[in-house]
Amino acid sequence: KKTRAVSAIDRYNDIHCEVDEELESLLLAGGVDRALSRHISHLFVRDPLVIFDDAIAVDDARTTEHFENIQSTNWQTVRWKPPPQKTNPDDPHIGWRTEFRSMEIQLTDFENAAFTVFVILLTRVVLTFDLSLYLPLSKVDDNMRKAHERDSVLKEKFWFRKHLAPPLPSAAASEKSENPDPPENPDKAFEGAQKAGFVASSSCQDHIWQGTADEYELMSVEEILNGKGDYFLGLIPLCHMYLDYIGCDRETFRRVSLYLDFIGRRGSGETMTTAAWMRKVVQQHPEYQQDSVVTPSIAYDLMMECKRIGEGRLQCPDLLGNVKIDPIFPGEAYDVYLSGNKMGNRERSELLRAYRRREPFQTHKEGGKGRKDGAQKGKDGGDGKGESESHDEFFHYKA
Repeated sequence: KKTRAVSAIDRYNDIHCEVDEELESLLLAGGVDRALSRHISHLFVRDPLVIFDDAIAVDDARTTEHFENIQSTNWQTVRWKPPPQKTNPDDPHIGWRTEFRSMEIQLTDFENAAFTVFVILLTRVVLTFDLSLYLPLSKVDDNMRKAHERDSVLKEKFWFRKHLAPPLPSAAASEKSENPDPPENPDKAFEGAQKAGFVASSSCQDHIWQGTADEYELMSVEEILNGKGDYFLGLIPLCHMYLDYIGCDRETFRRVSLYLDFIGRRGSGETMTTAAWMRKVVQQHPEYQQDSVVTPSIAYDLMMECKRIGEGRLQCPDLLGNVKIDPIFPGEAYDVYLSGNKMGNRERSELLRAYRRREPFQTHKEGGKGRKDGAQKGKDGGDGKGESESHDEFFHYKA
């Protein structure tokens, strides 16, 4: 029998989800599709966690303040974000977004950049190659429970799709022809799929029914990142393939490869996670008594070591492998903006007096004699400073 296309939403939404039924009915009646209606009505099963005095009495026809108050406190691993309301008609349009929220901040800028670039690259990989990473939410929850276990990166296995790309048309047609019709009632789609052995297509666009019962399996983090067998390429090789596809320039490719290699080593256990490294530091501290008590002194020493690593004053191969972090200084953390603000008379006078006390200014005032003498002395083999070096002194106060 010929099958017809149905949505795979019910198959993947396989856990009970509380919803505001009145709101769901209102959204459905307004033309919002069932999946989005359930998502929004689920957000409104609870009261706002926070509310601001100036955002209580607002016009909901003109502002989304009340909606965003609920939406922004939806702390899931990913968050669907509608375009923000424009404050000015000429403001640029910000499109629909999915916010990736599960990442913990790392100790160094390099690590934060690596994970940020990796996530952004994955979004481009999924869109460009038309991949599907869909899993039933019950499997996602199972993965999250395992992720909270100690050393789960190395010891646990997580559910992941075996095949990410859409099936070839010929294979899909062959599989469809062997399958009976799916259930008529969309609400019973997942239940019917379980009984009949159906699974949804891996194509994000088609959502056809086909008989691939081994859609996903348990994999280690290293296998998910670097590949498994001859059937799963791995997320990092897919990123490299995408960079080749777009013709990435050599310097960008080199830098991004450093990030991807670093993430691959984290996944394989060649470098430690931040949590594993922190446990190691605590366990090796002289004050630690193997009693799970972290004393103030241990906590202080741990935080100071984190600070030194983050600032590049302490290299940490356990965390970063062969990556060297250049030292950073708080005074250089922010840009210095060119200011056009007028200076007061007293401030200007003090600055001029300080400027005139500088030795290079005095030399310049005397006609450059000192610079010429210094340059000549340097040419004659003495220890005098040449003219090019005197410019550097121009910006230092006289001791």
